[in-house]
Amino acid sequence: MKRSKETSRITEDRVKLPTERKDLRKSTRDIKPSRDERVARIKKSGKFANLVTSLNDPKQRSLIQLNQIPELPQHEQDKKASSYLKEKLFDDLGEAAKREQEMLLEKMKLQAMRFTSESTRQQDKIDEMITEAKGRKKIRKEETTDMAVSQLLDRSHQLNEMYQKDREEHETALAERLQQQQLKSDDKQSNDKMEENTSKLTDSKRSKMKQRPLPRL
Repeated sequence: MKRSKETSRITEDRVKLPTERKDLRKSTRDIKPSRDERVARIKKSGKFANLVTSLNDPKQRSLIQLNQIPELPQHEQDKKASSYLKEKLFDDLGEAAKREQEMLLEKMKLQAMRFTSESTRQQDKIDEMITEAKGRKKIRKEETTDMAVSQLLDRSHQLNEMYQKDREEHETALAERLQQQQLKSDDKQSNDKMEENTSKLTDSKRSKMKQRPLPRL
């Protein structure tokens, strides 16, 4: 019986006009029922359990608006509205932080891609410079080698000319020496022959003189 009276009273409160509801709230605040009475009244109405269930369900919580919160005593309404706003604020902050983190990750990915691209470009440039340096070094080396070979060939030609000249001079000197020796030999043979002829004439004269009779005294 008491429950039916309480229910009828709550129903009457719902259908009352806003002005009447204000007056009722004023009268309720003036009376100020005890805490046990307020708790018992909320439990009997069953609205508190429904509100808690709705707030715990994420799908239902996003659908609840401030004007959809069931009628509760003023301090409970303020408390639940504050709790709902805090949770919604936390959710919004979490979503904002998540979006900011995603944007930061995307920015870091772009920076990494730019860094990789720049690093690749720099490496290609370095490789190209190394290739050019190797080419210049090879050309200089070939030029140096050609110059060295040319110098060696010139030196070899000079040495060959010097050797040929020395050989000709040596052969000329040898020929002159042989000629002088031959002339000396010929002169000696001529002198020997002349001496031999002279000796023969002398011997012939001597033999003739021996064969000639001595004069008579």
